[in-house]
Amino acid sequence: MLPIAISFQLEEKEYVKLMFFLTYRKPIIIFCTIAGAVMLTFSLLHFAGLYMVNSQSPYIPLVAGFFMAVYMPIAVYRNAIKTFRSNKLLQERINYLFDLEKLSVQGESFNSELAWKNIHKILELKNWVLIYQNSAVANLIPLKSFEPNQLASFKTLIKEMSGTYSIARK
Repeated sequence: MLPIAISFQLEEKEYVKLMFFLTYRKPIIIFCTIAGAVMLTFSLLHFAGLYMVNSQSPYIPLVAGFFMAVYMPIAVYRNAIKTFRSNKLLQERINYLFDLEKLSVQGESFNSELAWKNIHKILELKNWVLIYQNSAVANLIPLKSFEPNQLASFKTLIKEMSGTYSIARK
């Protein structure tokens, strides 16, 4: 059962999808995007003469709607691409070794070990496991890199830990 060893290399497309998922799972982002789409639609209808906005200046909702509904997704995409391409660590083949004391992470240009007690939380998503070192920094592991028996062993390992954290499904 232990230790559990996995190896993978992140793909840019997978990373971009993950960044979109993490951004657009927040209710405020979803609300802003929908509100932006509504503002943009009504502003465009106003300029087409099909709907009159009760506003002296329909340019403000047009610009705000464009920013929230169009620019934000483009910005998420561009930032994800830029981050992936500029961070060589994300592009390396990464090897993980999980045992009872720690998790070891080794790439082509780095090597680190984290004691389980120093892990902030572990989040299991549909296609990912995110191991947070703190509230902002996480190790990204595609679920497809685990063999079926390894994933079950990994979940068992997490359950056996001190109880200060658990796998949170989202």
